[in-house]
Amino acid sequence: MEDRGLVEACLAGDARGWEQLVARSAPTLAHVIRQTLRHARASADPATVDDRLAETYAELLRDDGKVLRSWSGRARLLGWLKVIAYRRCLKYLDRQRPAPSLDDSGFVLTPVSTCASPTEVAQTREAQSLVRGALERLPLRDRQLLQGHLIEGRPYADLAAELGVAESSVGSLLSRAKKRLRALLERKGIS
Repeated sequence: MEDRGLVEACLAGDARGWEQLVARSAPTLAHVIRQTLRHARASADPATVDDRLAETYAELLRDDGKVLRSWSGRARLLGWLKVIAYRRCLKYLDRQRPAPSLDDSGFVLTPVSTCASPTEVAQTREAQSLVRGALERLPLRDRQLLQGHLIEGRPYADLAAELGVAESSVGSLLSRAKKRLRALLERKGIS
């Protein structure tokens, strides 16, 4: 069955259509979920992967199949489903655990001068703490983009491959991540 017919069968409640969709997509989607979890250093045990896979399929049917109905047919169905699975997995990761501390990676925002006064040292450390806190409140994808590009200096192509997005979208995603970070910092009085 072609992609369009398969989607229509699923939306019509055809059990065989749904079975075929799951049989075709489950191995690939499970791989995407497993890789996303492993990259985030989260548990990628079979039960967790199965739960994320079930969430992905449930997302397709939520609100009378609203998400599944939104598939335009311009992209291949499996590619589109991979994006849905990846995004569901990121939401899961954001809900499940706090962001990893940037201190663990050895990242230092601004070196504190050994010649600075105790007051300057305290102010710098306070600012560093506020920036770290703001970074940890960002969604996982924003943190990955900011750390990958600004801290590690990785090219857009690497970030696109890691995040499962088009290379041409990395610039706009990075810009939005910077805006969100800036807004969080401005709320804390840092400009």
